[in-house]
Amino acid sequence: MKVVLLLLLLSMVNGCGSRRVAVPRCEASQLRVSQGRTAVGLGNRLEEVVFTNVGTKPCLLRGYPTITAETPAGRRVVHVMRGGTYFGRLVPAVLQPGEHGFLDFGTANHTDCPVRPFVIARYTNLVFTLPQGGRVRGKNVSITENCSMSISTLGRPEPPA
Repeated sequence: MKVVLLLLLLSMVNGCGSRRVAVPRCEASQLRVSQGRTAVGLGNRLEEVVFTNVGTKPCLLRGYPTITAETPAGRRVVHVMRGGTYFGRLVPAVLQPGEHGFLDFGTANHTDCPVRPFVIARYTNLVFTLPQGGRVRGKNVSITENCSMSISTLGRPEPPA
């Protein structure tokens, strides 16, 4: 009986059984975009974009943004295949103020392109339209498309199983 009572008290202290509080999606005004890391592996290239919560409240980063950008030809649309990249999954993430989330771009690394030219487009001055609306500008962010391009969802790396 004492053990059951102790477990009940511990569950209350640790918040087990308490209601989850819904965290609203990140608004464009809460986010700043910056260039992230690049990596290569087995013919794949990763270009990461970092989203930082500069707001005063937590927010949920998730979904696929629409992306527009400039090229030397002046185009403003980035066509990407949704579904993730070779480098792993990103999952929705609650960003506390000052914390970072990501968007990963996957493309070839110049060696796996079956035809030339290797570089299809160099995109600069990226603009991300969030799934729920609102635009975040990445003025100093650029990405390069080689052969094809895929993206992850907005979020953080999936924790190991």
